[in-house]
Amino acid sequence: MKEQLNKYKKLFQEMIKDLKTKGNRHKQIPNVLTTLRLLAPLIIIPAFALSNFPLAFSSIIIFSLTDAADGFIARKFKLTSELGRDLDATADKIFAGTLLISLCTINPVYIISLILEASIGLTCAYKKSHNVDMRTCISGKLKTIVLDILVILGMGSIFINIPDIILTVMISLTTALQAITLKEYIEYKEPNKEDKIISIEENKDNEEIEEKNNEKTLTFQKYYTNENEKQKNYVKTKFKK
Repeated sequence: MKEQLNKYKKLFQEMIKDLKTKGNRHKQIPNVLTTLRLLAPLIIIPAFALSNFPLAFSSIIIFSLTDAADGFIARKFKLTSELGRDLDATADKIFAGTLLISLCTINPVYIISLILEASIGLTCAYKKSHNVDMRTCISGKLKTIVLDILVILGMGSIFINIPDIILTVMISLTTALQAITLKEYIEYKEPNKEDKIISIEENKDNEEIEEKNNEKTLTFQKYYTNENEKQKNYVKTKFKK
């Protein structure tokens, strides 16, 4: 956990440094848009609680647009980063939770989906803090699609009459997929868990294998082609036994 916190602290410091440097600010545009989505709960939940639906729905649209824009800009201009990927995943979970909490102010039945979604998020966070590289499972992808439809129907039911049977079926289906996804994430284990990569660094000296404090360092060479010229580089990869 401490290693993860230190890593993100360093990544955020680099982000702030880029924002302060005129020539590098554009690199952080996707991350700034993603960070703005973290403010969604502060606006959307109070708006629903006060029945200020125009403000609530306009905010949802704006925050949804930032979700589409950050990914498009990052891919289009090759501004993807580790911080951006993790920040985007966190923002998505917080945004989904915000919408579910908002629906709970209208109908308490949505609290089941809220609790399960929070459990999935906490499980992923716990696994990642223990250096487990989580992969989205098929049930997780289906769950996200069905959850989005449920949220849209739930929001729509404020203005139009949607049959209770449709909402009941969607809530049941969402709950089932969330439970399956949670179970798969809890049981998820990385392949070759005995040898876990804990760091990768460039090593041009071609050091021999080292073993110390239950860690072993493997050194192997990589080739980079540059205008028909092969350049030799060595990469040192540390594994934890």
